[in-house]
Amino acid sequence: MGWAIVREKYPENPGEWSRLWEYEDIKSVFTKNMGSKNIEGMILNWTQVVTIQLHAEASKKMNQLRFLEVGPNMVELSQDFELPSHELRYLDLGGYNLASMPSNSHVDNLVVLRLQGNYLRHLWEGNMGAKDSRDSAIDVAIVQWCD
Repeated sequence: MGWAIVREKYPENPGEWSRLWEYEDIKSVFTKNMGSKNIEGMILNWTQVVTIQLHAEASKKMNQLRFLEVGPNMVELSQDFELPSHELRYLDLGGYNLASMPSNSHVDNLVVLRLQGNYLRHLWEGNMGAKDSRDSAIDVAIVQWCD
């Protein structure tokens, strides 16, 4: 029922939905650069292994994104990819393909950061911590580091 409600207002334009979870819809949003401020959550975790490329241009408009879950080896991020939302609270990246998190990512409100099977060498360049560490807590789970 929730899926129908999300699709109701813009049935043919997934870039205007608040939540994305199906491969074809997410692929359409990123290949056609249809990302919008309406997108608050994305789950990229399908039963079949399909890789999708996420480009910076489409993600720049997603400034209300609060929840992003990516299954193992589901995405390939471009070097210029960024996490544009100051609202991001939950970030689960399985198979993240870059050596560090984008330095232009906004992590001030991040509560959960899960990294599984990643190529990360360090989290990010420079000082990207929360503004006041006494006012925030972050749950970081790094399950496997690749050499």
